Amino acid sequence: MKPSSLIYLLFAVAIILVGLFICSAASAAASANGSELFNSKQNDEGDLVFTYDFSADNVKKISIETLDADVMIEKTSGSSYIELINFADGSYTFSHTNRIVSVTNNTNLSSILQFGTNGFHFDGLRHYLRGTVDTTRPKSVKVYVGPDSVLQQIAVTLQSGDFSIRNISVQCDYDISVTDGKTSVLSLYNAGSLKFEGSNSDLEIKNADCDIFRGSLHNGSITADNFRASSSLFANTDAGSIKLSLLTPLTEFKSSINSVKGNVSINGSVYENGYNDAVEKNEDYNFEIKVNTGDIILMTK
Repeated sequence: MKPSSLIYLLFAVAIILVGLFICSAASAAASANGSELFNSKQNDEGDLVFTYDFSADNVKKISIETLDADVMIEKTSGSSYIELINFADGSYTFSHTNRIVSVTNNTNLSSILQFGTNGFHFDGLRHYLRGTVDTTRPKSVKVYVGPDSVLQQIAVTLQSGDFSIRNISVQCDYDISVTDGKTSVLSLYNAGSLKFEGSNSDLEIKNADCDIFRGSLHNGSITADNFRASSSLFANTDAGSIKLSLLTPLTEFKSSINSVKGNVSINGSVYENGYNDAVEKNEDYNFEIKVNTGDIILMTK
């Protein structure tokens, strides 16, 4: 090892030791005066829970990116808030700027040791003073939306985990991407645009309405019951079926419904060559369903 490399290594070790010493001193001082040292608290079930109330912040957008956590959007009758469960300090970044709340997994050492114009920061290093933490406990992000919410957009990107929306009636846009996991929507009303992307993911919708719907899956099925997309609907999957029970008559759209290797059934009638409305030269479809391998079953009012 070069002498300069050895010097940098020793310097880094020294910085970490100094950080641990400072955190230990801070821990003792916090314990003495009753101050909270950690962002998250351990509940009776043993889960680490970080809570942030955003009801008074006029938050317009929530952005969530996680590697291995479930994400749930649910209704609450009180204040709007967000919970991060079993995210150890230093394993994520949380920010609130310009009326945007952002949550991102970040397990890099750079998130713990930061050097800038204001000196070194040891964000997350104090987590190790907590003692043994069960990192195998399931992680989740829960967003509770109150009646006075001014949210306009929720954007979620999941690498591995399930996503769900339940009992929400907010005029909001949803942009959801799930690589490996299930997606469910139950009782969602007054939504603007509802967009889903998935790799190995099934999408299930029940009792929902929106203005614009876009669902695109690589390997998975789309199922919807009592669903309305008032302006446009676009759904496709490479491998999987699409089964929709819609509250809007098909006659209100310019439709194109086709399966390359599968059957197309609309209100009990089978269309061997798919179903395609006649459109003008410069006219586009506003209702389009495409499946490469799988069946399409459509029921409309």
